[in-house]
Amino acid sequence: MKELLDLLDERVTSLCREVDALRQENTQLRQDLTEKTGPLAEENAALKEALAQERNARETAASRIDSLLQRLTKHLPE
Repeated sequence: MKELLDLLDERVTSLCREVDALRQENTQLRQDLTEKTGPLAEENAALKEALAQERNARETAASRIDSLLQRLTKHLPE
């Protein structure tokens, strides 16, 4: 019976070490992920801003073109 308890004790100790190692690895992986995705998030934000500016510029250009076409249409003989 003592041998079984000793074996159980060893196994529990081993599992606890394994859990600790996995937690440490998980922490390291999360840190690595944060370090790698941080710059990507910044680049993504910059690209979204550039896209929004481009869309705004296109909408402004389209609006001006529509206005010019309306002016031309009013001045053309029917």
